[in-house]
Amino acid sequence: MSFEVTDATSLRFADNSFDIVVIANALHIIPNPEKALEEIRRVLKDGGLLIAPNFFFREGGKKNLWQKFLSLVGIRFAHEWTEKEYKAFLELNGWKIKMDRVIKGRIDLIYVECA
Repeated sequence: MSFEVTDATSLRFADNSFDIVVIANALHIIPNPEKALEEIRRVLKDGGLLIAPNFFFREGGKKNLWQKFLSLVGIRFAHEWTEKEYKAFLELNGWKIKMDRVIKGRIDLIYVECA
């Protein structure tokens, strides 16, 4: 097992290199997350697993107190998906969701495993 910090939209690894790729709480801050998902698909072996937990917003764009605070101090996200929008985004980009679970917190998170 190894861990690296790298540009998700331009991975330096060979095709079909990994059994599992984890991209945690990052797709919502990447301007072009579709490119990151393409790169992940490229480096995953056939039958590989993508684990992509991500923060999400409430339906109707309502922000909780923590999200409002982050906005007030200037922290912005490139994408503010709801739970449904995030799962639809993954599926639209060719991923099949195998498992998902909401984890409640200051900002709710959806844990997602995709093939």
